[in-house]
Amino acid sequence: MSRKDELRELFSNPFMSDYMAHCDETVRRAVTGISAACDLIGGSPEECGQSRRIILDMCRSIMRTAELSGALADAADGEVKRELTDIDSFLSELVLGCNGVLGERADISVRERCGAAVLTDRTLLTFFMLSVLRRAVIASPGKPVIELYSAAEGGRVTVSVTASENGGTPAEGGFFGEVSQEMNELLAEKLGAEIKVGGGELMLCFRAETDGAMSVLASDLVKLGDGVFSPFGVMLGDLAE
Repeated sequence: MSRKDELRELFSNPFMSDYMAHCDETVRRAVTGISAACDLIGGSPEECGQSRRIILDMCRSIMRTAELSGALADAADGEVKRELTDIDSFLSELVLGCNGVLGERADISVRERCGAAVLTDRTLLTFFMLSVLRRAVIASPGKPVIELYSAAEGGRVTVSVTASENGGTPAEGGFFGEVSQEMNELLAEKLGAEIKVGGGELMLCFRAETDGAMSVLASDLVKLGDGVFSPFGVMLGDLAE
């Protein structure tokens, strides 16, 4: 049995699924209570501000762990939850939300668009892409240049993410190489894609579902990007401060 199959078996176990669902609910309730308590902290304004930042960062860390567990559990089960998605709209909204949280911490942009759509799990794709961008920012001691591309050719749609240090040569696996290949493959499989990582570039390859002429689901990520515990706030908020 391959390691990917072992991961699938682990996270598809009914007991494990129930346990992670319980942990997820517990974490979210705890984070809600902790964040509410931030407003009750005494002391000087400076001390209050520092304490609040520390508490919120710890809450974000807990929430990221919960999101990862949930994503792995979803990836391991057999249920497919895919929607026809305008990939260019998705990437544009993703970059807009990331820049809104990160500010000048990173230079993130969409460089090329293909006008195609793919069938994918939009919620999981959001988490996956934010995880990728988070790793790229953390790996850079300075201000990384992160560029997203989409290309359509031969019935396939490729979404690429490249990262470099201040526009220099992409690092060899340094930006995207922290997650095991088996875990990447398991998540990509759930997304309906194949994944390739190396040479400072990460690629997701989907089957093209349309040339963009038909009606597809536009992205609504910006609506999700407002708030400390939004997907953008949880995944990237601590990197901007």
